[in-house]
This record gives sequence, structure tokens and C-alpha cells, in this order.
Amino acid sequence: GVLFAIAFKLNQPLDLDIDLVVWKALVGEEIDLADIGGMDHAFATGIDSLRKVADKGPDEDGTPLSEEVPLTFEMSLSGKQASRELKPNGRNITVTWETLPEYIDLCVAAKISESKRQVEAIRGGMYEILPRGLLLVMSAALLETRVCGEPNVTVEKLMELTQYDGGLSSSSPSVQYLWAALRDMTPQERSLFLRFISGRRRLPHRGEGSEFRIIVQKHDSSSASPDTRLPEASACFQKLRWPSYTSKEFAARRLQTAVY
Repeated sequence: GVLFAIAFKLNQPLDLDIDLVVWKALVGEEIDLADIGGMDHAFATGIDSLRKVADKGPDEDGTPLSEEVPLTFEMSLSGKQASRELKPNGRNITVTWETLPEYIDLCVAAKISESKRQVEAIRGGMYEILPRGLLLVMSAALLETRVCGEPNVTVEKLMELTQYDGGLSSSSPSVQYLWAALRDMTPQERSLFLRFISGRRRLPHRGEGSEFRIIVQKHDSSSASPDTRLPEASACFQKLRWPSYTSKEFAARRLQTAVY
């Protein structure tokens, strides 16, 4: 939590991929089965299957649920061998057709609350540095961005943050080839490009006071054709040394080689 708060305050994002359900829990947003599915697909799939069973109901012959899906009011939580009772003496209470919807709701509620202590500990650590109550007036998406950076690296965002050096400008043909090559990349590949030039996979939050900038500098040599050269980067200074490629195809090919 303290580390999260430092990243938040200094606008220095952490290179972490944390599921949205954690951010929702920290800010107090409602968590549903779809959120849990992103973190525990097997659990969500199992609950969906049980809901289909409940919707179908018993067969015409009235076969007890215990003969189709033997269940009691208990469940195993993540990483734990022992079961947790969902109601007093739950391990000795058989789930019936009538009580199956209650069982499903209790399972989902237990799953949502299983990390409550850890979430409270993280929130407490953040409040050692940040104003108390701040998280409860933020959205989960904004908190994730403030702590871990913006997850979607778009060409437009990169262009907004870019300055030019060495005789280059936004209208230079080689610069246009750079942006064209980046547009053809997948979001994952653009994250690799960002890591190549800055050492990070996400852009910092673009709020007031953000000082993150990318510098694109001309990188040519009189002794060799620019199309034979690879781009170079100085990650400490977010600087890209970019050759004057003669076509988008050469630019894209050399950029792919460099970022991988």
C-alpha cells in the first residue's frame, strides 16, 4: 500500500498488471461475477453452470439435487485446503433445489470478501501517505492509472508527449513513417516500443505536473544508408534516435526488430 501511494504521489507508475477487481475493492466499487471471472475463471464458470442447473430445475421424476450435484453449504477458497462454511453448521446442511439459489449467492459473496483483510491492509498503507478517504471518491480505473500508468498505449498519446531534436519535426517524412509503423502495431507491441525507449510498459498518468516526455532525434551516418540502420534508444532520457528511413516499410521492419 505504501508503495502504491508513492507511485501515485510521484506519478511514477509501477510495472504491475493487477486485476481490475483489486482496484474496485480498494475504492469500494461493487464487484460482480464478471469481475471475479477475470481473476478466477474456473470459479465463475462453476457458478454459471450452477445457475443453469437452478434455472432448469428438477426433472419430472423429482430427482433430488443431491443425486445430481451433491453439495453442502461450504466451499473452498483460493489457495486454501480447508473448506469455509457458508452458514452455521453448513458442512452438515445439504443443498436442495429450493436452497440452491441461496447457496450460489453465498458462494459469490464469500468469494468477493475472501481478500477483505488484504485489501484493508493495502488501503491502510496508502493512507499513510495519501489523504484519508481519497480512494473512496475515485474510480477503480483512475486509481489503476495513477498507480500503474495508462494501460492503453495509443499513437495519439505518444505523439502528444513527443518532442523533436536534430532537425526533425512532426512533419518530417521519417517521423511520419514512425507514427505509421506504430499505428500498424498491436497495443502489446506499442507497449514493447514504450519499454524500448523508456524502460516502462505503461505511460504515466497525464495529470497536472506530469513531466514525462519522449524525444525523437535524428540518427544518420554519412557512411551508411539509413535503411540499413536500426533505431537506438536511451531509456534513462526517453530518447529515440531515429534514422531517416526512405519508406514506411523499412521503418516498420527496423522498428519491429528493435522493440523485440
